[in-house]
Amino acid sequence: MQKMVEHGVKAGKILFFVLLSIFFLCVVNTKSVKLQSSEFIYIASDGSIYSSTNATVPIQRVGNVYTFNGSIIDYSIVVQRDNIVVDGAGYTLQGQGEIGIDVSYRSNVTIRNVQICGIFFYGIYLWNSLSNSITGNP
Repeated sequence: MQKMVEHGVKAGKILFFVLLSIFFLCVVNTKSVKLQSSEFIYIASDGSIYSSTNATVPIQRVGNVYTFNGSIIDYSIVVQRDNIVVDGAGYTLQGQGEIGIDVSYRSNVTIRNVQICGIFFYGIYLWNSLSNSITGNP
């Protein structure tokens, strides 16, 4: 009986050292990945739409409604205008960075029908905002 206990303790120690070795191998082989920021699309206070890269922006404006006419990849959206609707029309906003759609300091902005995916810390960010609506965003 005592030999079985000693054998079990020995096997337990070996298993512990094997698991510890695997853990250290994983730590040594882990590389840090820098999170890249997306570029930006701005809905400016004057109603214009432009990007930080001067690329064509797949958003169409009709009055105070801004509608996606395609998926937006590798961009974040910064809303700088009040009293508007941003309609994703079922398209995707995909990127990485801190914020997908920034609605800071805005009021009466509706964000609807946008599928937000990627690596955003905040999908939609509402800091110091008032009377905004977020609806139909899967």
